[in-house]
Amino acid sequence: MAVEGSTITSRIKNLLRSPSIKLRRSKAGNRREDLSSKVTLEKVLGITVSGGRGLACDPRSGLVAYPAGCVVVLFNPRKHKQHHILNSSRKTITALAFSPDGKYLVTGESGHMPAVRVWDVAEHSQVAELQEHKYGVACVAFSPSAKYIVSVGYQH
Repeated sequence: MAVEGSTITSRIKNLLRSPSIKLRRSKAGNRREDLSSKVTLEKVLGITVSGGRGLACDPRSGLVAYPAGCVVVLFNPRKHKQHHILNSSRKTITALAFSPDGKYLVTGESGHMPAVRVWDVAEHSQVAELQEHKYGVACVAFSPSAKYIVSVGYQH
């Protein structure tokens, strides 16, 4: 038994000394900057939708948007190309919708204190953030004039 205990202890000590553990202990901001300059997302294979609210199509451009975890995939079926919008909060996207003119995309998140975010489709950048829900966003939509956004949250 003493041999087994020392083996387990030495394995744990070796694990704690491994470089991957040290990376996790480093500051998150530094690591994110380093990774973003070295790693790019080429393609997403997969989708995380549980209903029609997780799939949107811009009728003007034909662009299709769908969530894959914390990424919005913007797929152009005519060119067979993907573009991506990365949710900086790393929360799973549960719902999305295009504005009537196709310039903006609104997304809703899951989890505690989720946000409703508005994205500029051409720039792939966030232009607004609203945090009024507590437990997740079930559905989002633009009004026909694009002046308002409607969001429906989950019950606890």
